[in-house]
Amino acid sequence: MKTKIDFLKVIEIDKLSKLLSTLTGNTDPTQYFDVGRMIELAYEAYSNGNLRRVNLTGRDLVDRNNTTYESKKVTFGNKSETAVRGVVVKNGRGKDKDVSNFIPADYYIFSDPDKLKACCVPGSMLYNIRKSGSNDLTASCDPGPEHFFLNGGPSSNKNYFQEKDKLIMNFIESVQ
Repeated sequence: MKTKIDFLKVIEIDKLSKLLSTLTGNTDPTQYFDVGRMIELAYEAYSNGNLRRVNLTGRDLVDRNNTTYESKKVTFGNKSETAVRGVVVKNGRGKDKDVSNFIPADYYIFSDPDKLKACCVPGSMLYNIRKSGSNDLTASCDPGPEHFFLNGGPSSNKNYFQEKDKLIMNFIESVQ
C-alpha cells in the first residue's frame, strides 16, 4: 500500500475547518457538485504544495509520490457519527458506464462540513461495493479514530451559498 501524507502536518487544518463551516445549510441539490469541487480545491490550496488537484475519474488529488486520493463530501452516520454509507465511488453515467472494472483510489478523503469532520482512509477499507439503480458504484466505510484529521474546529460566519447567490445576481444584473 502506498503511504499517504500526514494530513495533520501538511493541511492547514484551521483554514480547512473554517472553509467547511461555510458550506453548511445547503438545501439545493444542484449545489452538490460545486461543494465537492470547492472541497477538492481547498485540499489543494491548504496542503502547502503537497496535493495537486487532477480531477480524473475516481482520482481527484495526487501527492508528490503519485499517491491518489478521491475526495467525497459525506454525511457521517451512526451513533458515533463516523460511518460512511452509500457514497458514490464511481459515476455510472457518462461515457464510462461499466463499473465492473472499478479500481479504488489509493485513499479516500471523506469530509462532512456539517459536523466539521474529515478523515482519510485506504481504498482497501471500502466494502459493500455495489451498483446502484442509477448505475453508480456505491460503497460503505467505517473509519476509525486514527483516520480522522479534523474533528471539530474553528468556524467562519460566512456562508458560501448566500455569497454565491449574491455574486450570481450581481453578474446577471451587470450584463447590459
